[in-house]
Amino acid sequence: SMHYVYVLRSLGNGSVYIGCASDLRQRLSLHQSRRVVATKGKGPWELVYYEAYRQQATAYRRERSLKQFGGAYRQLKRRLMPNGGRG
Repeated sequence: SMHYVYVLRSLGNGSVYIGCASDLRQRLSLHQSRRVVATKGKGPWELVYYEAYRQQATAYRRERSLKQFGGAYRQLKRRLMPNGGRG
């Protein structure tokens, strides 16, 4: 089975959440129904990006590197944001 690293954006305040899951669809519905503590009061959420990995360990490594909000995150943000990642 595949493992997914995903990025959500809050439609409420624009904040970003990075997560990892083996069942992306189910995980998203948990976020939307406010059953994930980290994102509970900040939705509704839109899925703005995801990556699929065969190995769980690889997915978790990627999630960790994005959550450090360093170079890996900046690169991803540049790809995602039409204004070149500013703001």
